Amino acid sequence: MPAGAHSGSEAWLDPAIAAGLILAGVATLLFPQQVLAWTPDCLISRVIGGGACWGCGITHAIVEFVHLEFRAAVAHNPLVLAVMPLLCWTSGRFVWKTVRKFR
Repeated sequence: MPAGAHSGSEAWLDPAIAAGLILAGVATLLFPQQVLAWTPDCLISRVIGGGACWGCGITHAIVEFVHLEFRAAVAHNPLVLAVMPLLCWTSGRFVWKTVRKFR
């Protein structure tokens, strides 16, 4: 079965994921402080111990990026410059394919 294809009992899965991606984007845009409060601290640095990992600050960076605060976003995590385009591309492509499939 190709990636993204589900059996009949799982046909609801792609639309549910697409709706979740859209809701996450809207929540990040409209309620940034709540999104940051709902997301956990960096589990890698807390569990493994020591300093920050390569992903630390990416949630804050994404929220800042969405609100066009690019300097603040890069200050939280410079990888946001690579993560945001990839996140937008993969999420947008998934939502687009899901919508086209169920038209």
